[in-house]
Amino acid sequence: MRTVIPLLLMIVTLSGCAHKFTREKVELAIVNGKTTKNEILESFGAPDKKVKTPGMKIVSGTKEYVIHKSLEVWWYSPHQLKWLDVLEPETLKIIFDDKGVVTHFDFEADD
Repeated sequence: MRTVIPLLLMIVTLSGCAHKFTREKVELAIVNGKTTKNEILESFGAPDKKVKTPGMKIVSGTKEYVIHKSLEVWWYSPHQLKWLDVLEPETLKIIFDDKGVVTHFDFEADD
């Protein structure tokens, strides 16, 4: 019984600290067309996954047409431990342009 009570206290304490993301925090920290990669790193830390898409160009004779520029996508998949270890999934996806500025972000959580 002596080890159960401290263990329960630790679980309760840590369950409040495990949550890194809220909809309010995400919406305050990220502004499309303004927020940079460095600001994202300061607010949320390193992403869980990064993907860089190549741009697409079409060349016709001497003319070159850009269909879309290269993009970089960062994913964050934190989770919140709630009472009795129930996991609530959260996903933050951030898309950057070729200059490292946010063009779009999407936050999904079980609110």
